[in-house]
Amino acid sequence: QPGLRQIFPVAPFGETGILVDAVLPADRTVPDQVSVGLKGWRVLAQPEPRILAVGEAPETATTAAKLAREIGAGLTLLGVAKEADRVERKRSEIRQRLGEDGGSAEIRVRSGEWIEQALSEISENFYDLLVADGGGEDRRRAPGERTLLQRARTPILFARQGDRDIRSMLICTAVGEPGRNDVRFGGWLAARLRAKVLLLHVASGGETPPSWVRAHLERGVRTLQALGVEGG
Repeated sequence: QPGLRQIFPVAPFGETGILVDAVLPADRTVPDQVSVGLKGWRVLAQPEPRILAVGEAPETATTAAKLAREIGAGLTLLGVAKEADRVERKRSEIRQRLGEDGGSAEIRVRSGEWIEQALSEISENFYDLLVADGGGEDRRRAPGERTLLQRARTPILFARQGDRDIRSMLICTAVGEPGRNDVRFGGWLAARLRAKVLLLHVASGGETPPSWVRAHLERGVRTLQALGVEGG
């Protein structure tokens, strides 16, 4: 309605109510009590989630394809060729490696270094989740993993076991907006995977967590419950 807007919460996080800002004529007395009603509603279709997979390890594409099927997401596989003249060859290699698992996956190929090209792709196009090589025992990949975590704004899943079902999730959350986003996204993904969730907050010094930490976790649990996720 004209003159009305919701001001809190911007993104729900376990709140039991909302704050609404209302503009009234200057000559009208502000009432002591206000009743709020709903004149109508509209259910909007949710946009299709999008997953980006990047990496040479077979389990990366397998994990991404499995997730895409389970949550009904569109899948894009990003290949990175060292030189520009090897782009088409790289595209053929990816398609051959995918086989039937690829389904309707979109294949994109860039030339250059894989970290920079992955970061460029997620900055130019929206993706809900980035699935990247976990590196396994090859610790030479560790610097690349750290770079992605530090610079990417898209949630990242490092794939190490392509055929493993995700049935339980641990969400490590700090108090504040970044931690709330972790719970929101983790709950969104868990709801689609029908996975259970455990929230974890680590307090320093071994002291009893203050009340605002407990309030954060309680709101996190309510947020998960609102999404239909079993968590604690």
